[in-house]
Amino acid sequence: MLRIIVFCFLSLTFLKEQPTQNWSSNYRLQWHDFKGEARVNSDAVAVTASGLSFSYSTIKSNRGDLKEFNYTIEAQFYPEESWYKKEQVNTHILEHERLHFDITELFARKMRKRIESSYLTKNIDQEINRIYGETRLALSEMQKQYDSETSHSQRLENQLKWQRFIKQELLKLAAYSS
Repeated sequence: MLRIIVFCFLSLTFLKEQPTQNWSSNYRLQWHDFKGEARVNSDAVAVTASGLSFSYSTIKSNRGDLKEFNYTIEAQFYPEESWYKKEQVNTHILEHERLHFDITELFARKMRKRIESSYLTKNIDQEINRIYGETRLALSEMQKQYDSETSHSQRLENQLKWQRFIKQELLKLAAYSS
């Protein structure tokens, strides 16, 4: 019995398909990647919209046992939803925004590791949904903690600590990069 299930989960929900950019160690975001319209009434001077794209397929036996499982997880940047106020940004703020995307990649790697180390059963749909939900929640919490501890890039010492921390965490999980 062939059964294919595909899910695409994003941190943000869009009504129509949006262009995305996958995270890559060979490319760092630039201001020209932020294509959304700046929110003039916002206190923020820049916003990075990113999230996890996740899909999987399964092949199950006639008894419902899992025979084959394939998946993809990508950290994605959403250019049309990301924006900045040109007259108020600088390289330091760009580094802050880049790290938001790096944190998204960190959680893509964490989810890949978790899936690889999980024993998945015929209840795979529930198991995968639980893993995804927990990963998404942890990602959201870390993004909030990062902004809080750096005061949205204003606390330079904390910003530098976060940059070192995320770099180290990405290196620890290098085996789970896409």
